[in-house]
Amino acid sequence: ARDISVTGVQSCALPISAVEWLVRIGLRERVELVDEVASAGRPGLGFVPALAGLGSPHQDPSARGALSGLALDTTAADIVRSVVDGIARRAAELADYMGVTGELIVDGGLSRSRVLLAELADASGLTIRRAEDPETTLSGIAEVAWASLG
Repeated sequence: ARDISVTGVQSCALPISAVEWLVRIGLRERVELVDEVASAGRPGLGFVPALAGLGSPHQDPSARGALSGLALDTTAADIVRSVVDGIARRAAELADYMGVTGELIVDGGLSRSRVLLAELADASGLTIRRAEDPETTLSGIAEVAWASLG
């Protein structure tokens, strides 16, 4: 297994900004409501959550997001579902790159999404467990920053 680095953490944070994009363009009122809509969406669209570039292992800040598979019957819920699925696939790719096996412990706001966690489990083949503290990563980053100050 590889060591988890700030780059790895940042790589997970970038795709999550895609959910904030859904709110900004009006497909969701609030980030917290994503799961409600995503569960009504049909799988099948392809979404690459690279709205702010791709982090590890690609390290390509010029990469941009993509949405494919649109048809006349595509609904807003289908697009929301594709964003959640795309984030899950991106997280699965990062977990594979880092050599995670067995269980993946997740945190952050989207760790509350049943749809995301189910897709992440399917895409990664891992057992997914929510961290007891949903802000574990943020707390860890703060501790590292504090320790670096001496």
